[in-house]
Amino acid sequence: MTKTKLIAAILLSGLGLTAQGQSVGWGRGTMGFRLREIGPKSAAAIAGLRPGDVIEDPATITSRIRNAGVEGAVLVYHRQDSTNRHRKSLATVHFAEGAERRLGVMGDWGFLILKSQQGGVADRVGLIEGDFVTKVNETWVHSIPELKLIDKAVESGAPAEIHYFRREAGSKSYASGILKFPPKGTN
Repeated sequence: MTKTKLIAAILLSGLGLTAQGQSVGWGRGTMGFRLREIGPKSAAAIAGLRPGDVIEDPATITSRIRNAGVEGAVLVYHRQDSTNRHRKSLATVHFAEGAERRLGVMGDWGFLILKSQQGGVADRVGLIEGDFVTKVNETWVHSIPELKLIDKAVESGAPAEIHYFRREAGSKSYASGILKFPPKGTN
């Protein structure tokens, strides 16, 4: 391991993160942009994206679309299947010459839980695989540091409200919810 990689690993571990930006006590997950609404003839719809899909690396979406050439912009996304597992796929978004470069979607930034670690932070607060965390208390989750507010609440026992979306059982729709930590009656 090079000196630079070693220093990076030490810094990331001090933040409770792995090299992939995952919270160690959570399991696996990714920052993303969850699609809520998609215009029927939008670039996103033509590329095959659907409500509920979560596009990875939301901080770079705008620049990737703006800089897309004739080959289009490739977006990595996760789609929940009938077994409630998220499968990673690619969508290529194309734009006609001179056309406005917009996906034509509405959605939310947040953290997609791909696998919850038993006894980990997500498990302890009641989050499950497939949940999409959008807000902790009054702070919107746009990056790992905001997500780490949940870790701090669990470590200190401080109260926290965790806002999330979860796919309803046997349905293609999603419900929003709020988990309160610590749960009532555990103080």
